Amino acid sequence: MWNSFGPPAEYAVQNAALNEWCMQAGRDPGEIERTVLLDVPDEAKDLEGFIGAGAEHIIGRLRAPLRPETRAGTPARCGTARDTP
Repeated sequence: MWNSFGPPAEYAVQNAALNEWCMQAGRDPGEIERTVLLDVPDEAKDLEGFIGAGAEHIIGRLRAPLRPETRAGTPARCGTARDTP
């Protein structure tokens, strides 16, 4: 699995570079699942662009504040993250 980020055009360039490195290494690029991290809210408006650029899975990042009742099973519940009001 390979993960990257950026607007779709940048992601496409990175994806093409990964394909090239795979070819140079004798590896089938199709064996690698492609994911993208959406850490800028506006990027979620162009999901089709990421899919067109080669993303197979989309990861969204949530930002604080999160209410404690919505964090069951998260690191915060295990005492490893700061609680937010």
